[in-house]
Amino acid sequence: MEFPVSFISAGEASSTLTEYVPAPYFRKGFTLGGKPQSGELLICGLGFYELFINGTKITKGALAPYISAPTDLVYYDKYDLMPYLQQGENVLGVLLGNGFQNNPGGYVWNFDKAVWRGSPRFALRLEAQAEQEKLELVSDQSFKTAPSPIYNDDYRNGEYYDARLELPGWNEVGFDDSGWKNAQRAQAPTGTPRICEAEPIVVAREISPVSVTMQEDGALYDFGVNTAGLSSENPRKSRAGFVTVSW
Repeated sequence: MEFPVSFISAGEASSTLTEYVPAPYFRKGFTLGGKPQSGELLICGLGFYELFINGTKITKGALAPYISAPTDLVYYDKYDLMPYLQQGENVLGVLLGNGFQNNPGGYVWNFDKAVWRGSPRFALRLEAQAEQEKLELVSDQSFKTAPSPIYNDDYRNGEYYDARLELPGWNEVGFDDSGWKNAQRAQAPTGTPRICEAEPIVVAREISPVSVTMQEDGALYDFGVNTAGLSSENPRKSRAGFVTVSW
């Protein structure tokens, strides 16, 4: 399968430290007239993406795809869609975050000044075979887009999520996207395309806060451990209750 190079975005605007642009949803419906026999998809997200087919999240891992400088290497992920395709209507869904494409909180290593910085974008190609039918689909302006409840996200500064803005069923067949706008074409990266063969990042466990203290400008959550870096086999607790990290 050829690498897709038709990148699309929700628009040219991108977040800063003080001005937020919501992470966009994208969706595209397609029809298979017969029983699916094969289906593959290639996708590159600039920045991080989540991929859905008929409402099922199939992203290979957290913070996909593998991080790179898109002026050097551009990583694509490959998916087998056969377990998720169905005869009749189908829907592709993509949730697109800033990642390192637009990292306003990345000033420590000058990611906020990266030459590739701009609004998040992605490219994908889907090829499917059904009975006496072959379908090819690429990312273009026919994809529909709308803001998600994630109204700000940054690799280091976290997410701002407003549950009042949720759109139930946005990535499922039958959802009414007539009020959504069409995606825009975006500039493609100049790096060399490559299939990502790195092991995906997986969620090992989830932790809950041990205390929540209200502050003047919000809430302070104490999770009881230092979640940065790698802990030693015998971590030592400090008086503040955090894990002391040994390298």
